[in-house]
Amino acid sequence: MLLLGNGPQKTEDVWHARATLHGESSEVLAALTEPELIAAWAPVGFELEDPGALPLRAGSHERVCGSIAGVRAYFDVDVTCAEPGRLELVADGPLAMDVCWRFRAQRGHVVVDASVAVRRRGGLTGKILRGAVVALMNAGALDRALQSLGTSLGGCGEPELVAA
Repeated sequence: MLLLGNGPQKTEDVWHARATLHGESSEVLAALTEPELIAAWAPVGFELEDPGALPLRAGSHERVCGSIAGVRAYFDVDVTCAEPGRLELVADGPLAMDVCWRFRAQRGHVVVDASVAVRRRGGLTGKILRGAVVALMNAGALDRALQSLGTSLGGCGEPELVAA
């Protein structure tokens, strides 16, 4: 039997970032769950299928559309956890992303840890989008999203970025 390759292929890529932001934990949760506030810091522009969507909460399901690398794609976003200190969601479309935000108050600031896992999917659109998302993430999109989140909270200057 002839075996090709170097063992099992990785099925997902994961990125982590941490920032210390000015603000309160409740403000961070609002910025992560209010659709209008999300638009201020999200690394990719998007449109909600339901423009009157309520803030995200555990059990929320929203359909969003965005464009990456000139490819327009729809994603179903399911929120698995939305509580003080944590937001977790899954975005499922031509590619799948697991997103987790954990945050805690610390000495008058909020420390935010973010992670994004991009899972492989088949199909040409999925491969094109995955390549674009991987390139964006490798270029620091998650760090920039945290910087934009800090700015949207009205923080003074750039948030302190800490290697995760």
